[in-house]
Amino acid sequence: MQTLDHPNVIKLILAARCPDRLLICTPYCPKGSLSSVLTSLTPAHLAVYVSQLTSAVCYLHQKRVVHSDIKPSNVFIDDRENAILGDFGVAFMVPTDQTTVRPKVVGGTPAFMAPELFGPGHVDPFKLDVYSLGAVIWCILFRLEPNSENVYDYL
Repeated sequence: MQTLDHPNVIKLILAARCPDRLLICTPYCPKGSLSSVLTSLTPAHLAVYVSQLTSAVCYLHQKRVVHSDIKPSNVFIDDRENAILGDFGVAFMVPTDQTTVRPKVVGGTPAFMAPELFGPGHVDPFKLDVYSLGAVIWCILFRLEPNSENVYDYL
């Protein structure tokens, strides 16, 4: 994570290993997460956030990093109102000689997880992130999370 350098990917300031946990220090994002501002997004925010998140995921994939947990609560809004992708707790790197992986479901939010994660066999790990990004874009466009009670009103 320390080598990642993109304006819409959270920066790692410091990491320290304690006996029972890993502590990380990242910049403070005063506006909270995308989840907390979804209902108040303006049309201008919609286009900017979709563009910024797409750019961040493309950058990660060029670096062969799979985030594995893209969802509104892992997208932070900085003091300039930029979308910053964070929480790399279950992210992993894909070796250059590998195109598929056997999925391991270690956590996550089902509404943002690709169905392939729950099937047998190997999957393209980058496509899993693309599915999650699509679900987040859906949230941005409709200004609500997919597990909201009134989601069917939009379908």
